[in-house]
Amino acid sequence: MSEHKDRWERFLDPEVVRPSLFLATMFITTFEILKNSIVDRIRDFYLIGWSEEGNTVSPEYTAKVLSRNKSAVYASLNWLLERQAIDDSDLVTFDQHSKKTSQPTATQAISCGHRPSGVAP
Repeated sequence: MSEHKDRWERFLDPEVVRPSLFLATMFITTFEILKNSIVDRIRDFYLIGWSEEGNTVSPEYTAKVLSRNKSAVYASLNWLLERQAIDDSDLVTFDQHSKKTSQPTATQAISCGHRPSGVAP
């Protein structure tokens, strides 16, 4: 019983928890920035103008990118994969990081049926 109590005390110790929470927060934040960057750069590629109301995106963005998947991130990854801007190893890496944040993996979400080698269905 003493060992169990000691584990809980270590687990609840702010000096132990604080660094772990900080690292987890930084990882999740960085991953969210990556996802936003993936979507934003492709959307910016399809910009046709801007005004006080915001950016004007070409209808081609919806037709050629967003139509690939319900998720803008996975639609964008598929678009990049098709143009060989990324390859299977990039998707595997994205999947590994996605799993750490409990997000669906790219290979599960990309609707074209493409699955990187080395990633189980």
